[in-house]
Amino acid sequence: MKCFARQVPFIIHAIVLFDVVFGVYFVYDVILAIASLFKFSPTSHTFYYALIGICPAVAWLITHTLAKTYGIGTKFPSVGARTMFVLPPKR
Repeated sequence: MKCFARQVPFIIHAIVLFDVVFGVYFVYDVILAIASLFKFSPTSHTFYYALIGICPAVAWLITHTLAKTYGIGTKFPSVGARTMFVLPPKR
């Protein structure tokens, strides 16, 4: 993330990434817990379905947090998308 938004301190990048990833995985765990209450068991493809939803969610939340707090641009591909898909920085 530091390559894409240099004006934000490194510790803030670490906090934002931890906060966003923790929140998204917490929601995923809650969904799995509720599913287990209703006797739905995960299949072998559950991880792939979750990955399809988790990566864009984390990317959007990173972009939203940095745009709201630090005024980083949100034009696609923004900081979150570049971070999640490991794209080279714009020059």
